[in-house]
Amino acid sequence: MPAPLVGSLASLERQNDKTEADDLERIEDEDDLADRIARGMLVPVPASAALTVNASLPENHRYCRPWTARFLGDLARVHAAQFHKPLR
Repeated sequence: MPAPLVGSLASLERQNDKTEADDLERIEDEDDLADRIARGMLVPVPASAALTVNASLPENHRYCRPWTARFLGDLARVHAAQFHKPLR
């Protein structure tokens, strides 16, 4: 398994700049997260035989935007077909 990526302040600043440039909203807290889930703004990550989710990620944090779920599903299917193991 490759070594994990190490973050840095510069990387975090670039991510924040990109988030702001793309006019993306930040999830403020657990209540905000629950509200977005209840309103359908976030959907479950499409876990399947082709896509596994790290078990240490809390279940109430296994959500993403609908278009991200579609992308993950498609990517996982292609990955599993080519590499014969699930995407994690």
